[in-house]
Amino acid sequence: VVGGAARAAAGATEVLRRRMSDAEILRNLLERRGLRNVDMGGGGNCLFLSVAPQISPQDVEGLPARGRLWEEALGADVGARWASKSPWERAALLRRVAILD
Repeated sequence: VVGGAARAAAGATEVLRRRMSDAEILRNLLERRGLRNVDMGGGGNCLFLSVAPQISPQDVEGLPARGRLWEEALGADVGARWASKSPWERAALLRRVAILD
């Protein structure tokens, strides 16, 4: 779900050729993944902070299986550690997912 959400935020291949507005990204996340914009503050991670509380451990547990880089960036046990992370730590992990994706 999370990797898919990152792709949904960026859109399909044809959308990658143009810049998406914040409103388009948020609409995409809602329509494709059911993720809503929740004001959690900013600090450069506002989108990731917004969706982090909506992501479950089950959503992220399979991500390390995507390959060595994924496992190194997220840790093999990211699903098990997810619930104990603060919203800011989750947002940082989601940023990594978006970059990897």
